[in-house]
Amino acid sequence: MTSPPAPTTGGAASLAEVLLTHVDGMRRVYGPESGAFGGLHATQAGMHALGQAKLDKPQCRFAGQLDARAVADAPGAVVAFATPAAGTTGPARTVTEAVVMAGWFPETPPMECARFTATVAGQEIVYVTAPVRGPGWGDDTQGFLTTAETDGQHTNIGTVVMKYRGVLMSLLVVGAKVNHADVIRQSELALANLRRVLV
Repeated sequence: MTSPPAPTTGGAASLAEVLLTHVDGMRRVYGPESGAFGGLHATQAGMHALGQAKLDKPQCRFAGQLDARAVADAPGAVVAFATPAAGTTGPARTVTEAVVMAGWFPETPPMECARFTATVAGQEIVYVTAPVRGPGWGDDTQGFLTTAETDGQHTNIGTVVMKYRGVLMSLLVVGAKVNHADVIRQSELALANLRRVLV
C-alpha cells in the first residue's frame, strides 16, 4: 500500500490546513500566513532577530532548528498562539507552528552547541540545550529544550522539527516554565493534526 500524497503545491494556502487551529488555554495571535516560506512576514522577522545576535559559536545559530535559508523558496505556512500573562509584561507562553513542503531536514547539532553565548544589543544571553525524545520518535524527528538566561532571568525554548509525508513541521514552545513533557505533548498534538489532515 502506498502512502497518500502530501498536499500539492497548487497553493501554499493548502498547507495552512495542516496547521493547528487551536491550542488549549491560548488564543491565536498570528496567522495563519502562507506563501513562499522565505517571504512570510513571520520568517523575515525571525531572520532579522537572528541577524541581530552575535554568537561566540556562529555554527550554532540554526542548530536543531528549521533553517529558513534552506527552504526559502518552498511553500510554507505559519500560525502562532499565546496565553495571556498575569501582568502586562507579555504572554506567559507562546506556541508557533510552521509547515513547509520540502525535502530538507536539519543535521544533528554539534556537541559544542550544547552551550553557547549570544550578544544582543550589548546584553549577553547564555543558551544551554538538551535533547528531547518523545515516544516513538525516529530519525524523522528532532527535539530540544533550551534555557536562555540573562541577568538572572531565564526563558525555556522547546524546538521540534519533524517530517511527515513530505511536509516538514517546526514547532516552537516558549515560556518561563516549559519542560520536556510540555514540548512532547504539544508536538504530539501537532503531529496528530498532520495525520488527521493528511489521510
